[in-house]
Amino acid sequence: MMSADAVALRNALHLAWACVRQQLTGLAPRVRRK
Repeated sequence: MMSADAVALRNALHLAWACVRQQLTGLAPRVRRK
């Protein structure tokens, strides 16, 4: 069983990674077109 802090940290990391991945996938096509 994980503590509430561990769950909150994991959720925060998951959201942060999702945002980063979304930005990377959004920028990749523009960079490739150059």
